[in-house]
Amino acid sequence: MDLEILHDYLVESKELLQKAQEDTLRLESEPGDKDAQASIFRVFHTIKGGAGFLEADHLVEWAHDLERHAVPANHSRNVRLSHLLRC
Repeated sequence: MDLEILHDYLVESKELLQKAQEDTLRLESEPGDKDAQASIFRVFHTIKGGAGFLEADHLVEWAHDLERHAVPANHSRNVRLSHLLRC
């Protein structure tokens, strides 16, 4: 594995997770915010794609799990997503 590519992925992922955290906090105060929901989905989709490129299968599975919860049907799922991000 190319360590420079891995480093770039980790830096980008950290920035993306910070964005997802901000959007999750926004959803707690504005549960119907479709832009925040879409942004969170994109974050995990991007992380999943990069992990797939790096053949990091466990990370792909983790990101896929979070991706599935990123577009909630109701506020109770927002709370669940918020919990997942804290873990």
